[in-house]
Amino acid sequence: MDKRILKEFLKAGYLKDFFFHNTDEGFPQGSPVSPPLANLTLNGLETYLGKEFLTTRYADDFIIAGKSLEELNNIALPKIKSFLLERGLELDKDKTRTFSIDQGFDFLGLNFREYPDKFRVKGTKKGIFLIKPSSTKLKSFVRELITIIKEYKNRTSYDLVVKLNQKLRG
Repeated sequence: MDKRILKEFLKAGYLKDFFFHNTDEGFPQGSPVSPPLANLTLNGLETYLGKEFLTTRYADDFIIAGKSLEELNNIALPKIKSFLLERGLELDKDKTRTFSIDQGFDFLGLNFREYPDKFRVKGTKKGIFLIKPSSTKLKSFVRELITIIKEYKNRTSYDLVVKLNQKLRG
């Protein structure tokens, strides 16, 4: 990206509740230019880590899969830190964690986990791998449905069903 245009984006500020706010540092949360810039910045991470790690990215969120926690902590994590440092970035300590697939992890509102399966043939995978909505996102969604039901208490059941269908399909 042209550096002059990037500087203009950085200084542009943002509107919130119809009031203009200056941008002191970086992009505001939800800025439309943030995801493409994050992807440009992270391009090459997969190659840098090598073929022993699998990488999945969505804008500035990413997961790295490896064969063991030791490999992730001792090889991948230092490499990621080095890759980001060259670009003037660092990992968020509160959001950076390593997990065993048995523990599972949440990514983009979904929970990824391998569950034990006693019916698997010995020598094959340990269990069954499932991807489900994360419990926090599920609870939040249910709270939103309850709010809609309460708001539509004095309206027709048709109006309520229309509103619920919008939410459920959305």
